[in-house]
Amino acid sequence: MELFALKQKPEYLDQVAEWLYLEWGIKTAGSSRATVCEKLETFNNIDKIPINYVALNGEKLVGTFNLMLFDPPTRRDLSPWLGSLYVEPTYRNRGIGTFLVNAAVAKAKNFKIKKLYLCTSTQEKMYAKLGWEVIDEVDFRDERVLIMEIST
Repeated sequence: MELFALKQKPEYLDQVAEWLYLEWGIKTAGSSRATVCEKLETFNNIDKIPINYVALNGEKLVGTFNLMLFDPPTRRDLSPWLGSLYVEPTYRNRGIGTFLVNAAVAKAKNFKIKKLYLCTSTQEKMYAKLGWEVIDEVDFRDERVLIMEIST
């Protein structure tokens, strides 16, 4: 498995936008595949945040995540964030989510970041196994989510 900044593999932009739209954007008023694609363009960096990463198994796109400055608008006091972690469904339960989370923490450390944050409504146990701790609970996108942090 290899990890790349999306800017290094722009041929995967449309697929990443499709995944993120169907997973989260479809639940957000005013969101479309096009607006998700536009947002991903703002993550088009290699050596600074915000940045999107893609994981490839050979030439097959299997997952993605973002490092971004802010996620829930109500918690702008916390930064930066791991967000939009997604594993292609046929590749789930194969350790790719763990690979992506660990890669995000390593990338944050490379950026000299001391703490990284995320929010989740469904994967608390996975993140906790990887050393993340719950620090808050908030309403975000019409659901209750946990905010978690990890020291890098």
